[in-house]
This record gives sequence, structure tokens and C-alpha cells, in this order.
Amino acid sequence: MVGGVQHRMLLVMGIIALMTTACSQKRQAAPGTTANKPASDGEVAAKKGNAEVKKTDRPSASQIAARLRLLHEAASDSSADIVGVTVDKEVFRVTLAGGEPPRRVDTAIVSRSGDFLMKNAVDLRQELHRMATDKRFATCLRKAGIQLFVQRGDARSRAMMRRIGRFADLIAVDCSGRGKEQCQKMAVGGTPAISLGGSIRPDANSIEWLESATGCKLAR
Repeated sequence: MVGGVQHRMLLVMGIIALMTTACSQKRQAAPGTTANKPASDGEVAAKKGNAEVKKTDRPSASQIAARLRLLHEAASDSSADIVGVTVDKEVFRVTLAGGEPPRRVDTAIVSRSGDFLMKNAVDLRQELHRMATDKRFATCLRKAGIQLFVQRGDARSRAMMRRIGRFADLIAVDCSGRGKEQCQKMAVGGTPAISLGGSIRPDANSIEWLESATGCKLAR
């Protein structure tokens, strides 16, 4: 299922949700109905019980798969096959194969309640942990005197920065930009290059070297 189809599916779900809300509000506001009358204690208790039932009455994996198939048919001219459905904490991950051969395999993420279709889902606790460990590693390298000389358009430089983590900019010197003069003074012959204690280390080309030379550890 291509990205455009998934975008249209999101729009369809939004329209359905808006129509449902509008109809519900219209029923509640209609004059002469019991909605305008004060509810008795029994009615309040009944509504509370129904709300508790609805809260725990989550759709099954097969029901979610059926809904996604209907959404796909409404949003595109091609059918889709459900390859698999897995439950991951608070979401369903539904794998679909759609379009003309060769069929595109994609994954849709749906909330356990069945109300929300998402483009992606991130585990916030894991994301915060990764960010904290990446920042701790880069900060440690900077305090140890590490500098990473890179060029933004260089694939090897980008790969090294990805290995160091999201805070690699803390130690990066851009030889193709503001750090050009510093790179010339350091006689940087190629990138990526690493300096420690003010001198380029030709053998410094891995995370393992950085860990061994500085004592900083990158969580894996």
C-alpha cells in the first residue's frame, strides 16, 4: 500500500470520525428528547456501566484487519491482502500487500481501541533512553578532547556520525563549512578524521577505538 493510499485512508477515518461526532451532537441537542431531561440515579448508573463495558470491549485482530481492508478499498482502486496482524503493547501492527504485481508490502499501525490509524508509532520510553545514552556518549567524547572532522556531503562522514549517535554534532567539525579553516590548520587529509589531544589519529576509524581511547561507552 503506497504512502498516498495510506494518506487517503487517514482522511477517510477522519471524515468518518467527524460524521459520527456530528450525528452524536445532533441527537444530544434535539429538543423534546430524554437527553434534555435530568437523568435519574438509575440512568446515571446504567450509563456508567455501559461506559466501563465499552472501555474494555476492544476490537479483535481480525476485526481490525477487516476495517483496514475496507478502508483500503475506499481509498484506492485496488484490493489488499492482510499478510499478518500482531499486537504490540497498545497498538496493532497490520501488514498488508496491495497494488498491482509486484505488490507492495507495508505496515499500518492501529490503536488497540481501533479508533486511530497512524503512520508510525514510537515507544517513548525507549526513545528517551536512546537519546539520553547518545547524548551521554557524545558529551563524554567532547570532555575527553575528541574532535570529529567531517564533510556534510560525504557518505563516510554521515555513516560515522550515525554510529556515534544523534548528538555527534557536539564533537563534529564541518570541513566543508564553518570548520574549513580549522581543518586546514589541522592538515585534515580526508574525512572522517578524528583528533585526540590536538593531533589527528590515522587509526581512529571505529567506535571501538573511541571507547578504548577515552573510556566512554556507547550503549548498544
